[in-house]
Amino acid sequence: MVSFTQAPTRHHEAWVVPQRKTRVRFRPRLSPTLPIFELSTQNRFSPLRETERDAVIIGDSIVRHVHATLGKSKVQSHCFPGARFSEIAARVPEILNGDERVGTVVLHAGVNDIRLRQTEILKKDFRNLIDTFEEVFLTKREQYEKLLNDGAMMFQQVPLVEIDGMQLVQSKAILNYIAGKYNLYGKDLKERALIDMYSEGTSDLMDLIMMSAFTPENKQKNISNVEQKAKERFLPVYEKGLANSHFLVGNQLSRADVHLLEASQMLQELFPTILSTFPKIQAFQEKMKALPRISKFLQPGSARKPPPDEAYVKTVKEVLSHLF
Repeated sequence: MVSFTQAPTRHHEAWVVPQRKTRVRFRPRLSPTLPIFELSTQNRFSPLRETERDAVIIGDSIVRHVHATLGKSKVQSHCFPGARFSEIAARVPEILNGDERVGTVVLHAGVNDIRLRQTEILKKDFRNLIDTFEEVFLTKREQYEKLLNDGAMMFQQVPLVEIDGMQLVQSKAILNYIAGKYNLYGKDLKERALIDMYSEGTSDLMDLIMMSAFTPENKQKNISNVEQKAKERFLPVYEKGLANSHFLVGNQLSRADVHLLEASQMLQELFPTILSTFPKIQAFQEKMKALPRISKFLQPGSARKPPPDEAYVKTVKEVLSHLF
């Protein structure tokens, strides 16, 4: 409970000083009696009392001297004085590192962002940090038919993404929405056009790689075709785009960069030395892999799937039997 008394409301009125030789004495004004307002306060670290598992405190200098005891559980504090929200958020995956013993995370950040007066961006960054996605793969025809019967797929096609109360279909629409939501779609219309061009080209390359697995009778011919087109048509474009920048478009990460990282990884799975004559793409790969979330995603056992094999092709043909 906090109480305060409001300052006089007329304190801003100007004093008028008569131009006289005599000494002027001012009679002080008495402040009127004003009501006392009550404000409720909350201990931002109170969730630590409720958790039965280990806890982690991550934040700026405000958490420097925070110490808590949870009986048999442990509390770890990680303080980054002067850090802005994006800098603290980047540390979170590395600190947690998939530790299942952690039941509560207290995050204190944003104080050092206030002076920038970008509150909407700050709120969006907070939402992005706590958003999580669950990936579900169709392995049976019945799963696909249930989605059809539920009316979940507008054009009776996958992929399908449920996000923000919507059921999004069509790959381009999905990627554009996610890129826009997570600030991966450029700063203006021109940058978005460039991002689209790079991404569409990369999608063409990835389609070539994927479809080669579904034509085993011409597999070797198709793989050779992928290698030739990658070296002559696609990779030179990306090498040129990265000549003077760490990113394909503008001065920040975009979905075009994420696309290129995945496509280049797919190419190396087929042709391990294919990037040997493309040093800019190699350097780009290393920088991208060093980003905390991407680094975690590329670790063994992550959600990233291996190249399509016979079992994968068989499952796809079973689930989408109407296409084969």
